[in-house]
Amino acid sequence: MSEIKLGANCWNQYTDWPSLRAAGIRADRLGYYSLWTWDHLYPIVGSSHGPMYEAWMTLAGWAAATERVRIGLMVGANTFREPTLTAKLATTLDHHSRGRAYLGIGAAWFGE
Repeated sequence: MSEIKLGANCWNQYTDWPSLRAAGIRADRLGYYSLWTWDHLYPIVGSSHGPMYEAWMTLAGWAAATERVRIGLMVGANTFREPTLTAKLATTLDHHSRGRAYLGIGAAWFGE
């Protein structure tokens, strides 16, 4: 039988960094296999003018605050970045996290 691996998806909208950081640390300590956030450029629930943390920077913060949990985007907004920039971000995050990064590739659109 295959092993079941659980992940946590923590929204980077309508929160503050201490709470988002604590959620990542908690997932790591509880033994979650992976930790995810999304790469939206503005909140998709509530007002689009609300607070929203940038996804790659959120992952970098989690990489520094955690030890074991794998981290990644639930699909990056890759059409908003040059492919070489996305590759560089993912490579740097993978080194920074000591090999724990996932790269989610996807499309993006902008419209309310």
